[in-house]
Amino acid sequence: MKNLIITAGIIIMASAALFMTIQYQIVVHSWINLKFAADDAAEAAALCIDPEAYAEGRISFDRTEGKRLAEKITDRNLGAGKYEMRLEFADGEQARAEAVLQAGKLKRKSVYEYVKD
Repeated sequence: MKNLIITAGIIIMASAALFMTIQYQIVVHSWINLKFAADDAAEAAALCIDPEAYAEGRISFDRTEGKRLAEKITDRNLGAGKYEMRLEFADGEQARAEAVLQAGKLKRKSVYEYVKD
């Protein structure tokens, strides 16, 4: 009887460890996917610049087109309705596009900056 109790305990502990490892891997995978999606969204939004302002040497973003393109890219990466996205743009000398994605309790931020020479 003692051997049965010890064996059952070992099986329960091994099963619990396996379950926790699987849950951890799921969270890490979701975390990485969210980071890639945030990077892609920031890059897509940063590509939508105003060509007339760029011809004059300024970087100015087309915010509506940038938001539309970032949402389209993120929908393809994560699936529609599975995340919340916030985009911020900054024009001028320190031009940048910033995407913050949140899916459940996970939150990732990515910034795409233009560097002037």
